[in-house]
Amino acid sequence: MTQLLILLLKGLGIGLLIAAPVGPVNLICIRRTLAFGQVNGFLTGTGAALGDGLFALLVAFGLTAASTFVLGYADIVAFLGGGILIGMGLRTYFAPPPRIALHDPAIPPRRRRRLERLQEREGWRTLLGAIWSTFLLTVTNPFTLVGFFALFAGLSGTLAEEGSYLTAALLVGSVVAGSALWWFALSKLIAAFRNRVSRRALQWINRVSGFLLGCFGLVLLVRLLFGPIV
Repeated sequence: MTQLLILLLKGLGIGLLIAAPVGPVNLICIRRTLAFGQVNGFLTGTGAALGDGLFALLVAFGLTAASTFVLGYADIVAFLGGGILIGMGLRTYFAPPPRIALHDPAIPPRRRRRLERLQEREGWRTLLGAIWSTFLLTVTNPFTLVGFFALFAGLSGTLAEEGSYLTAALLVGSVVAGSALWWFALSKLIAAFRNRVSRRALQWINRVSGFLLGCFGLVLLVRLLFGPIV
């Protein structure tokens, strides 16, 4: 029982370690939280958590063939990831800010309520695409799989000792939970500042986020010119 508890805590830690570094998904989560609220930002982050869970599943269940396939085609996968990042960066850079800034007192209450409903519907309408895109960004990053191999190396003894699918499933679930915990904390923190952000500031956030997303994609593509990714 103690070993399983330790495994659960380590899985949570791995999920946090994989999700926490500042990167493209963090930028997307922050932007959508500011534009559409905490729930929208958190659910956007769950796309990345599901991607982390997929890689954790490959490693924990010893699915060598699938892992070898991903790593064997790492350059192609990275090329796709870089292209997705650049495309998202351009789309984000030119995206208009939400129709209103929530703190703007100049908008009459009736018009504010109507615009808020429109803004909320716009956020939910694009949510599925946001979840799918963050999932793709995660699974097209070969470094994430390599990171899981490194982090799981210290757990090989425990997994071998317990030797059950239930143990591996518990580890995968705890990794997803740890990743989701990060996205919840990040969206909660950013949402606390949402009412203080003006529409003009949101426009600049779109531009900076789009520029940085594009840079992440360009770096990934440039690295392909100098040799294999992994």
